[in-house]
Amino acid sequence: MIAVDTNVLVYAYREDGAHHAQAVAALQDLVSGPPPWAVPVQCPSDRVEGDPAIR
Repeated sequence: MIAVDTNVLVYAYREDGAHHAQAVAALQDLVSGPPPWAVPVQCPSDRVEGDPAIR
């Protein structure tokens, strides 16, 4: 099982980021590949709790 890190999701979402293309490519490879993968349950809360604009 491959757990996707919160940072990879954020990098893939933020098109203006320096790591955007790499993160999108990594997620596309992961989704189309054979190993099982998941987004850990704490990932969405990591982003919300870590973003002062959302608090």
